[in-house]
Amino acid sequence: MREDWRYDESGEWLHAKINDWIYIGADIFQKDFSKIGKTTVGLNIRHTSSQSPGYFIYAAYNIKSGNVHAIESELLRYLEFMLPGQRLPHFSTGSISECFWANPNYMVGLVENFIEQNYGSSVTYENAQGGAMSRYQCPGNIYNRYDPRFNYIWPVNRSSIEVPNLSMSASQYVTGNQVEYEIDLGDGYYFDHDTCTQRYRDPYSGLEDD
Repeated sequence: MREDWRYDESGEWLHAKINDWIYIGADIFQKDFSKIGKTTVGLNIRHTSSQSPGYFIYAAYNIKSGNVHAIESELLRYLEFMLPGQRLPHFSTGSISECFWANPNYMVGLVENFIEQNYGSSVTYENAQGGAMSRYQCPGNIYNRYDPRFNYIWPVNRSSIEVPNLSMSASQYVTGNQVEYEIDLGDGYYFDHDTCTQRYRDPYSGLEDD
């Protein structure tokens, strides 16, 4: 059986939509640039730009059900409302683009809020008890550059920005690939990403302080 198809109870073969994604693109040279996009053919078809060699997929959400085209259209309208004046037009024509002057880490919060409120059943979650929304995420050392909590200092001179080669391939674009929900600080203490707080878990009993 092909992995991208499934057998429906009605006896029909249905596409499993493993290649349907809503994604947030970023630029390694710009901390306040984001692109919103969709694909039905996999993220590896959308992870480069001939005009912008620093472009990459920052985060993405596998759409397991629903119309990814309609979801993207509604999402763009929502973001334009939430980020007034930040949606960029094409310079050559003046037509509206899918790009925004917005930090991609901030954009993750906006996109997840939109999906949760409107298309929560179209994505997967990290556990059956309603954990965090599952997503593809670029490597942590790159992802955290755009997170203001990590205080990454962006060089004034672009030529001095470290540009690693991510060497991405189709098989690496999977949801829940490397999202960290907490950072171990030692001696039972950890940093919780969801609440942005330092917390304590007893190393022996596993009980947490409220």
